[in-house]
Amino acid sequence: MKYIALILFFISASLSFSQSESRDICSLPFERFFEKFSTNEEFQKENIKYPLKLTYITDLETNSIETKIYKNQSEWKFIDFSLDIKAREREYDQYEVMIITSDRKKLYKQKGIDNGILVIYQFEKIEGCWKLTLVEDESA
Repeated sequence: MKYIALILFFISASLSFSQSESRDICSLPFERFFEKFSTNEEFQKENIKYPLKLTYITDLETNSIETKIYKNQSEWKFIDFSLDIKAREREYDQYEVMIITSDRKKLYKQKGIDNGILVIYQFEKIEGCWKLTLVEDESA
């Protein structure tokens, strides 16, 4: 009986720690959240609202748009946003980053310099925590 009580205690403690850690992450300002989101694969996967919709242009002449739905974490491929700092210095495919802000949304926009790159990542506060909710690749 003591053994079962001990197991229940440890489960309760780990859940409490997990909830506390979750609250700490949710209290981060967007900039600090995004730093971690940019470089930590596990954190990135955990902070996406699934199913996640990605739209992209497949044919410029007809303006055909396709949609890919990421149903869960195992389908998502990590994107290292930390490389964006040097995107203006590249020889090819240069782009700049803009963050457009509203109360509960942030648009992280990669806009090409003299090229057709345009990718928008939409983040929203969901239950007090930042989540990636939509990706639109409008690159030409």
